[in-house]
Amino acid sequence: MLRGVPGEHGERRDVTLLGVSVLGAPPAVALAALDPVASFAARRGAAVLSREGSDITLLFGVENPDGHDTTEAARAAQRFAQLVTLPPGARLGTALHPARLIFDHDRLPQAGPERDAALAQVLSLSHRGDPALLASEAAEPLLRERYELTRRDGALVVTGDRGAVRKRVVGRKDVFRQFGEILARAANKGLQVVG
Repeated sequence: MLRGVPGEHGERRDVTLLGVSVLGAPPAVALAALDPVASFAARRGAAVLSREGSDITLLFGVENPDGHDTTEAARAAQRFAQLVTLPPGARLGTALHPARLIFDHDRLPQAGPERDAALAQVLSLSHRGDPALLASEAAEPLLRERYELTRRDGALVVTGDRGAVRKRVVGRKDVFRQFGEILARAANKGLQVVG
């Protein structure tokens, strides 16, 4: 689990918390059911922020802060239902919440009100036990291009992965044509391109 040293110095980073809760199962069974979630998330570059009782909270965007941590967390969460084997009567709740946390020099989130508020937010959503992935309102601008979002009871329901959204880049055809002409002239003159 990630636990940074409390203090005032550190780096503020935008990360995404992904809460996964097994509801309606004994704690020992819930912890065992969450093992595949932790393994899968680690392969996706996530770190375990906390693991208590029937909950696990994962942190995306620590190792690779590329700005895609929220969509990566959503993609991972959509796979969890396939990975987790639940006993009869139990259900899985998943939720995500983007947050700006303070990290210490060892790249661990510092304990403090920001971290506590983010943990409380994501776990309150995952404890609803909704079969769909839930997200806080703060995630809307980060998810709306890639996912279908609907509002329900003060949260966003994330469905319908649209895949990568392709945006048309204007003017690239001319640039590639010019580059091709330069390479053709160089080849005709017997020149060699070194790069």
